[in-house]
Amino acid sequence: MAGSLAAVATSLFAVVFLSRCFKTRTLYPFAAYCVIVGIASVVRFGIL
Repeated sequence: MAGSLAAVATSLFAVVFLSRCFKTRTLYPFAAYCVIVGIASVVRFGIL
C-alpha cells in the first residue's frame, strides 16, 4: 500500500513538473534535475 501511494505521489509530481516546463517552453529546470539526480546516483552507487 505504501509503495502504491509513493508511486502515485511521484507520478503526479512528475506530470505537474513537466507540464509547467512545457508551458514555459524551456526544459532547463528538467535538465538541472537530471544533472542533480545523475550526480547523486554516481555518488550513491559509486559508478566512478
